[in-house]
Amino acid sequence: MTFDRMAPLKDRKYMPTNNVFEDVYAAHIVSKFEEGRGLWAAGGSVLIKGGVFLNNYIVAAGVPDDSGACYKVTKDSPGAFPIVFQDSLFISGPLSKEFFTVYDSGIHVVNSRWVVPTGTTDKFSIAKPKPAFGGNGNPVYMEKTGPLTKFDGDSDHERFKWALPLAQVATSVGSTITQLADFTDIAWGGTNSQKWRGSYIYSTDGFGLENKQPMLVAADRAGPAKDWGTLATSVSGADSIAKYIGAYPPEFLCSDSRRYGIWCGDGIELVNCPGYVKTLSDWYKVSSAPWKA
Repeated sequence: MTFDRMAPLKDRKYMPTNNVFEDVYAAHIVSKFEEGRGLWAAGGSVLIKGGVFLNNYIVAAGVPDDSGACYKVTKDSPGAFPIVFQDSLFISGPLSKEFFTVYDSGIHVVNSRWVVPTGTTDKFSIAKPKPAFGGNGNPVYMEKTGPLTKFDGDSDHERFKWALPLAQVATSVGSTITQLADFTDIAWGGTNSQKWRGSYIYSTDGFGLENKQPMLVAADRAGPAKDWGTLATSVSGADSIAKYIGAYPPEFLCSDSRRYGIWCGDGIELVNCPGYVKTLSDWYKVSSAPWKA
């Protein structure tokens, strides 16, 4: 939050802001309660640039605050996604459970890479829902993000090239990523019985694999997409993606239809907030990066 500290209390105008962390290194974070996280964001907005996360039980999870849906961490990130990683590297290990927790707070991962070396536990996945989560939250969105070596320029990238030897002993990646998602722990029943369909990991470019089309891997009780994870289904192609996301949008949005968080600064009308969208269709009409419509 920013404001003029010299102004009288009655005249102060408060504006949200993000917390920027550069060149973060977090390794071997675990707890005896099996909840150890590199980042747990309980409200607020966080931008991590150039982070390295090694052998952590969980890298990131969070819950949104009442105003977060109308604020954008960066101009290119969606509203209601208060955790943003840029140019970051995620490396699993024997302690790792998941990189990203599918939960209330949306997570936006941009121009980042991961490595899953041999020695990583078989129970690891790139993303998992928080245990007993019913799907009534926001998903994980990725742009130019996927396994190291799958993107042009990785061998010369200043932030990633040092990890190339790890990629040589990593779990092989072909046309799919078998450890992308595991939805075993999701709450499949109860009052939110259909909300679990909104638990997914979305990539604008197919996670850097051969098929560069938009790609989504979501929770599914039948689990037809075994090549992508456990109890998962896959959706690909712009039209199919637009249909799916339109049907199962994030829970926390800044819009006339879903008014979660109607503030982005004192004196700013809702319709002028950076994260505001008039209707869900406005947000999803550009299917590769719908929040940039």
